[in-house]
Amino acid sequence: MYFYVLNNNAPVITLNGSAVVYIEARTGVDYIEQGAVVTDDIDGDITNSLVISGYVNEEVKGTYYIKYDAKDSHGNNAISVYRQVVVRDTTAPIVTLIGNKEIKLLYGQQYIEYGATAVDNYDGELEVIINNPIIEDKIGTYSVTYVAYDESGNRGSTIRYVEVIDNVSPVITLIGDEITYVEVYTEFEDEGALIEDNVDGTF
Repeated sequence: MYFYVLNNNAPVITLNGSAVVYIEARTGVDYIEQGAVVTDDIDGDITNSLVISGYVNEEVKGTYYIKYDAKDSHGNNAISVYRQVVVRDTTAPIVTLIGNKEIKLLYGQQYIEYGATAVDNYDGELEVIINNPIIEDKIGTYSVTYVAYDESGNRGSTIRYVEVIDNVSPVITLIGDEITYVEVYTEFEDEGALIEDNVDGTF
């Protein structure tokens, strides 16, 4: 008499590593397959029967799925297991100033905007948004900001510092003659002088 062991139990696939993997797009980092382990209640460890399918393109943003299948010696198929691989862009654009980072501007002189460039590792060249709060006829230090956003919403920025300065000395003009004659025992009355300044005006 012969006895046959009937095995209807499917093998079980267990992923190595996380079920969700994140990869930064276009950074030269490749997806590394960590594989899985397959166990069966009759055959034991049958990881060598594992079949992996699917692909990941590290150059293109998106969600990719790696599929894992296996079959035991009795022909029972394991329930397919999937690993989700998300290729994403979280790298901020690089914003580079054209010209000097610090500028001294004479009072009243027109500020010349040299701008900046922005390059993203995924989207390439980007538009730069400039916020220029400079008032040329007001002494002070101003921060000009340069901002760029890539298609993933990552923000890159830099700052240029512009100091409006006054290096022009005021001019003193006497009221009346430079030489004044006063009689002895007579009180001298100074007629004063006018001060003219390019920033503060006349006083």
